[in-house]
Amino acid sequence: MANPTDFTKEQTTGATITPENLQSFGFRLRSRFTVNESLRYTKEKEWLESLRQHNGIYDPEVEARIDKNRSRVYPKITRSKNISVEARLHDICYPDTGKNWGIEPSPDSTIPDQSLQRILQEALAEEQAKVIEQIKARTPEGQEPTIPPDMPVPQPSDEAIQFKIDQFAKKKCREMEREIEDQLLDTKYDEKTKRALRSGLHLGTGLVKGPLVQSKKMQRWVLQGNQYVLDSREVPTPYLEFTRLWDFYPDMSVTELDEAEGIFERHVMTKHDVRKLAKRPDFNAENINEYLRATPEGDASFKWWEIELQQIATKETEGTQFFKGRKYEVLEYWGYVDARDLEEAGVTVPEEDKDMELEANVWLLGQYVIKAVLNPVPKEKRPYYIFHFEKDDSSIFGRGLARIIRDTQETICAAARMTLDNAAICAGDQLEINMDLIDPNEDVENIYQFRVWKRNGIGADAQYPAVRIIKFDSHIQEYLMIIKQFMEFGDLETAFPTYMLIDPGAAGQETARGASIRQGSINTVVKDVAKNFDSFNAGIIEGMYDWNIEFSGKEEIKGDYRVKAKGYTSLIAKELRAQLLSQINTILSEDDRAWLKTREWLEELWKAHDLPLDVLRTEEEYRRYVAETSDPRVLELQVQKLAAEIEKMRASALGQVASAKKKNIEAAEMAAGGKREAA
Repeated sequence: MANPTDFTKEQTTGATITPENLQSFGFRLRSRFTVNESLRYTKEKEWLESLRQHNGIYDPEVEARIDKNRSRVYPKITRSKNISVEARLHDICYPDTGKNWGIEPSPDSTIPDQSLQRILQEALAEEQAKVIEQIKARTPEGQEPTIPPDMPVPQPSDEAIQFKIDQFAKKKCREMEREIEDQLLDTKYDEKTKRALRSGLHLGTGLVKGPLVQSKKMQRWVLQGNQYVLDSREVPTPYLEFTRLWDFYPDMSVTELDEAEGIFERHVMTKHDVRKLAKRPDFNAENINEYLRATPEGDASFKWWEIELQQIATKETEGTQFFKGRKYEVLEYWGYVDARDLEEAGVTVPEEDKDMELEANVWLLGQYVIKAVLNPVPKEKRPYYIFHFEKDDSSIFGRGLARIIRDTQETICAAARMTLDNAAICAGDQLEINMDLIDPNEDVENIYQFRVWKRNGIGADAQYPAVRIIKFDSHIQEYLMIIKQFMEFGDLETAFPTYMLIDPGAAGQETARGASIRQGSINTVVKDVAKNFDSFNAGIIEGMYDWNIEFSGKEEIKGDYRVKAKGYTSLIAKELRAQLLSQINTILSEDDRAWLKTREWLEELWKAHDLPLDVLRTEEEYRRYVAETSDPRVLELQVQKLAAEIEKMRASALGQVASAKKKNIEAAEMAAGGKREAA
């Protein structure tokens, strides 16, 4: 169930709200939902077909055409493709090291006047300090440095001021990025965006809703006097949620979400959940309680596609009974609403907008309006972000991988059925039996090896056998060729060939270069999908940024930033960028390295090769290491230690030589003694 928006802005008036006006308003919105629902019917059929295709289930009309004695095999080629592409997209869009998004200052950042004045003062103080240091350097030892009274006040250069402004913007940007990263972790961003990616792959469209506001209880221990006390307080926090495509009812007359007149989201709630809404100050408790009294058994009924979904899950198409129980259908609307309707619902409307349609958020229970507010999302955005696997220019929705290869999958299924049916016919001999010639006591259905058939018949009947073998031709190879050909068609249609996903040679035979080329080919194929995800992801992060600017109490994180998604950048970095950085690193001269920031350069190398950054020293550890290794006493001790080790190795070598000489002498003496004894 969705968590309704919990914004703190007061938007209601003291005007009298009549149930008749609210029901009329609710009826018009409900009628608009019915139109959106009816126009979405074609897409619902496509989604169901794609789900059956993924699960290896025939559509009812195809199932009805297949004879009960024929094969019903369903090769799950679509499922194989879906799993492979999903795994690859996860690898690209969710890198193991780093984030798949980032925030950087705008090229021409704007900062508050107070901060700008502080930056100018710091730059001026630094210039004055430089002049004083120069005067001190020129002053003879033992004398006090004096500043000439006619010396002009040093002014910082434009470049120095701009550098400080950029550093200030970057510092605040890093703080905002850490704040958003912590919020995304708390709201389980990875889990919800991965579900949207999966929905986009299977059905063509994935949705994430938010960021909206929820109140969260924060608890911490604070010191009061001599003891710690648990401090609990409610704080506003952002949250994201995955929205099922099946519950999403946009304006179907447009192809872009921003052009839609409005969007409905359907929620099926228990009576307990609806009663919880009545306890919230931003919902109309009177209308909710009145509707619950009028419909104590609930009003939610199964949509036709919900029954189909459950039949897909159970793989049962007949005789299944489904019950909704005591549930209620609640509609959430985001879009344009006539200002007069909002006023009748108790919303404060600016005088200049009374004849306009305004962006609003309205909730319906039956035909009752139970909540109505002006759109409280920053910039009046509708809080839905869409990921398309492949955008359909004729619809607000997209096309999934299953839809792209639907015809190919159906052809492969038909060819596989024909193959097995033909194999079943050719599996054994078929017999033609003349019952007039067979002895009446024979059981013609009992056939076994070395059987003796008893027959009757004389004269002309005797010239024909009572049992004859009928042969059927095998076409298995032709059917297999059809399957192979359409497998290749599927590779072309999806632009994701099977050979890219598996080792084409024997185990362990593929070279590193071959593997790199194959992975690079995969990256080229899926880059468009990765770009679609980047746009989707950037929208979510931009929404989080807007939320923090609007609602966060932390002024130190606010600034003029822009969002940068990194999914596609990560794709390039893993294959090509790593090679490029390694090659550059080998050709850099000492003069070239003098221009590089060593720590940042090493971090880029490590990230490109997916290596952990914790093996690199921190700045403090590096300075301590340099100080220790550059101390003459430390160097002298190291030289002495090295000399001692060399002396030890030399003594050991001399000892080994002496031991070898001694053994040679002993061996020679033993040999000489043996010769004397023999003589």
